[in-house]
Amino acid sequence: MGPRLFDLTGRIAVITGAASGIPKAMALGFAKAGADVVLADLDAKGMDAVAASLTEQGRRAIAVPTDVSNEEHAARLAGEAVRVFGKIDVLVNGAGFRVRKPVLETSRREFERVLEVNLTATFLCSKHVGKVMVEQERGSIINIASIHGHVAGTSNAEYAAAKGGVVLLTRGMAIEWAPFNVRVNALCPGVTRTPGTRTAWENPERLAEIVAKTPMKRIAEPDEMVGPAIFLASDASSFVTGSSLIVDGGWTAW
Repeated sequence: MGPRLFDLTGRIAVITGAASGIPKAMALGFAKAGADVVLADLDAKGMDAVAASLTEQGRRAIAVPTDVSNEEHAARLAGEAVRVFGKIDVLVNGAGFRVRKPVLETSRREFERVLEVNLTATFLCSKHVGKVMVEQERGSIINIASIHGHVAGTSNAEYAAAKGGVVLLTRGMAIEWAPFNVRVNALCPGVTRTPGTRTAWENPERLAEIVAKTPMKRIAEPDEMVGPAIFLASDASSFVTGSSLIVDGGWTAW
């Protein structure tokens, strides 16, 4: 039975933010596990490149330009996935945005935009994809939160607020949809080498600070989030819902 638990053959996965970073790695990893993928992002060129990689693996893939903070776009994304593939088995809410400023230097609009992309978008995409999953009585939603949904940091308050909201939104949706066999979990990465964290890992002093706080003494690579995501997407986690899976090299264990 072993490896079959992690088999995604025949599954349809919708992944937002899929043009780069962790969601891109998950799209490629899910395809290797057997899934066909619906890519959602505003970066059409980036999505097309990922879609081409997936089709080279023999998987089906479509790219849907999407502003995840726009409800019409979120509804269209769910509708397009069902129109093309007939169902949705997995949703990864991977789109993210942050402003690295102290609170006193952060504008209201910047704060609101962080909430829109990280929290509101998770709600909107989950709402519309969740409706499909509830009707089909099966599905797994994976919300990409962060260790900063559990611990805060400097120049990070608005992001921590958004990701903390994602963690609790995850729990609330998990309770509502458990009777329909729809599972909702949060994946909480530590600092990972992506375009969004470039200012941290390209700065030797900042990188040294991060490594010093991490018991494993390094930052993560995007591919290291794929295995945990496949676990949450697959039958291997069939009794897991409302949980936060922290993948941080021990950062939050201190």
